[in-house]
Amino acid sequence: MTLGNPLIAALLAAAVGITPVQGRPAGAQPPEPQKANSVTLITGDRVVVAGKGYRVEPGSGREVGFTK
Repeated sequence: MTLGNPLIAALLAAAVGITPVQGRPAGAQPPEPQKANSVTLITGDRVVVAGKGYRVEPGSGREVGFTK
């Protein structure tokens, strides 16, 4: 059974209890910089987690899109 990359990213994000980064209200101070952690999936894609948000970066040579 093959799982799609967006599903893998969503499962990984849910497993560690993170949610996508939300926009901040106008005039709000930017949050203090936080250390980012990452994990590279067996597909070569990388999930980067910082604070309460995350992003998925395609692996080398892969041209795919990710949805949240």
